[in-house]
Amino acid sequence: MSDGVAITAGSGTTIATDDSGAGGHVQIVKLALSADGSATPITADSKGLKVQQATAADLNVTEASAASALTALQLIDDTVFADEAAFTVATSKVSTIGVHAVSCSAAPDSTGADTAVSPVSTRNRVPFYLGGDPGTITVKHTSITTAVTDAAIVTISTGNKIVVTRISVTLDNASTVFPTVLIGFGATNTPTTTGVLYSHGGFPAGGGMTIGDGSGILGIGADNDDLRVTTTGNATGNGLQITVTYHLIVA
Repeated sequence: MSDGVAITAGSGTTIATDDSGAGGHVQIVKLALSADGSATPITADSKGLKVQQATAADLNVTEASAASALTALQLIDDTVFADEAAFTVATSKVSTIGVHAVSCSAAPDSTGADTAVSPVSTRNRVPFYLGGDPGTITVKHTSITTAVTDAAIVTISTGNKIVVTRISVTLDNASTVFPTVLIGFGATNTPTTTGVLYSHGGFPAGGGMTIGDGSGILGIGADNDDLRVTTTGNATGNGLQITVTYHLIVA
C-alpha cells in the first residue's frame, strides 16, 4: 500500500483505529519513531511512553552506576552534622581539609595577592599559624611631660573599630613625679570603667608596664571610638613614653 492514502479513497481502504468503547472509534496516529510500514503503536503504561535503552553507551547509566552515585551521595551526607550533634571517634565521618606539609627548615613558597592557596603544616601535621593581623600598626605616642586629659593616641573615622593587641608605658628614670595613667576607648573622653584597657595608679621613676604581646586581642573599641589617654602629674625628664600595637577592622 502506498503512503498518503486519502481518507475519501472509498470502500476497501482500512484506516487504523481503536475502539474506544465510548461511542466510537478513535483514529490511531502513527508516531514518527515507529518503523516505516508498521502500524504497531508505541507501548505505554499509566506513567506514559516507555523508553528502552539501546546500549549502555546511549545514556551511560546502569543500575550499578546509579547505585554507586547513590552511595557517594550518602557518604557525603554522612559528614554533615547538626550543631552540637553527638560525634563518635573512629566511627563518625568528617571531611578532611587539605593542608600542604612543608619542612620546618624551608620557607613556604610565596604567591601573588588575591590568589587561592593551601594552608601549610609541619610534616607532623601540625598547622602553621601566624598570630596577629597583616594590617598591624605599632605607634609611639607623643612623649608626655605635662598632664593630659582625653588625649587621642589613635584616631579613626566612622565605620571602623580599633583592635588593640599590645600597650607599653614607661617613665623616665629622671622623673621626680609619679603620674597616673589611664588608657581606653572613647569618642571624646577617656573611660574610667567600661572600655578601660590600661590603668596605673602612679609610675615610679624608671618604671614601666607592658600588657599583651601583639598576637592576642586586649580590647576592641566601638564604632568611631578613638584610643585615648589621661594622666595626672607633670612627669619630668623625658616623661611618659606610650607605645601601642593595633589594627583596624570594619565596624
